[in-house]
Amino acid sequence: MNDRPSREAETVGVYLPIVDHEFNIIAYEAAVKHVETGAEHGDFDLSGFQDNEVTDIWDYYYQYQAISSYKGTVPLLIRADGREACPEILPSATENNANIIFLLKKRNIDYDYLDLLQLNPSFALEENSEGVLAWPFSSNWTIPAFIKTFPSFIKLRSGDGDRPFIRTECIEGGDESFVDLILSPFKKLGVKFIVSGVNCKKDFDLMKYAGDGFMGSWITEQVNGNKYEIQ
Repeated sequence: MNDRPSREAETVGVYLPIVDHEFNIIAYEAAVKHVETGAEHGDFDLSGFQDNEVTDIWDYYYQYQAISSYKGTVPLLIRADGREACPEILPSATENNANIIFLLKKRNIDYDYLDLLQLNPSFALEENSEGVLAWPFSSNWTIPAFIKTFPSFIKLRSGDGDRPFIRTECIEGGDESFVDLILSPFKKLGVKFIVSGVNCKKDFDLMKYAGDGFMGSWITEQVNGNKYEIQ
């Protein structure tokens, strides 16, 4: 995750809203933010990592705190960036029995890692750095036989850094038929696409015909302030 605490900033955990086209919250993603000390209170506490008795692995501590503190009823996406996808130390359920969905890391993932999720088959994938939809849909577009379910979500990357294939070639290029060709087979299987990096209304208007869910700084602002008027 590369989100370990630093001495220069306070580390807080936040639940980022993911909304549909009508701004109904359909899920949250547990994220880590670095803020000036005392500037912001998080949704879950990450300040006690150095003295905690649960684990000495930061990624697992983030997962444990995010799941333990979550009181929502919609699914919660948790980044599975530890050595195991679902270590035994994690809570098995939240107070409201919300669905915990593991968002698999982008790089260096293998079939054995996903195989560890068989007791909790809800997972999500992320568009990878090679500019195609996330593993295991790269290369031959097939799924290993032991995977009994498709991902609940596929998260399309924002436009920061390397330009993502879907956004650059399909969505910003304006070829809706090409987008349908790429995304429709997965949507027919019940996979929902989350568009990240929605940082202004222009981003939302540009991407909304391709996505099922949307997240980003602008989305969070609208949800927190109830500023958005449904049109």
